[in-house]
Amino acid sequence: MRLPKISLIGKLVAIHLLGAGVVILLSWQAIDHIGAYYFMRLMDEYGIEPEILHTTFLRAIYRSLLITVGLGIGMVTLLKVFITRKMMAPLTQMNIVTRKLAKGDYSERVHVVTHDEIGELGQAFNQMADSLAKIESMRRDLVGNVAHELRTPLNNLRGQIEALQDHRFPS
Repeated sequence: MRLPKISLIGKLVAIHLLGAGVVILLSWQAIDHIGAYYFMRLMDEYGIEPEILHTTFLRAIYRSLLITVGLGIGMVTLLKVFITRKMMAPLTQMNIVTRKLAKGDYSERVHVVTHDEIGELGQAFNQMADSLAKIESMRRDLVGNVAHELRTPLNNLRGQIEALQDHRFPS
């Protein structure tokens, strides 16, 4: 069974959401244990019946936590998608140019705007495309030269064979 193809941005967002989920669970547990313990200690200290107040306190904390976490994850996800798309633009462009190179169009180059690893990859890609264009040009020149060089002796041979067949060539 073949797994569905997941884009790089999808993988990065999934990793982000997994990390955010771990943070939420840890925060939830911290509030549940530490906050509840602190609340109960205060209730005992002031002699207040904690059961109803404790439940109300936890509901308010959980509601606040869910709203805050939801808004935070939403904002961070939007920001992450925007930044990841910006970072992936050169890779997407390289993918498009690679397909054109594979079809024989050696004129396209990648527009390099950064000086990080992706920028270095873009520069190396452009050097490779230049080398491929030179090799293709040399190949075409070689085929043209070989065809020209072979045509002349073959035409001479054909002429001599025709002369022999027509008995016009002195023996």
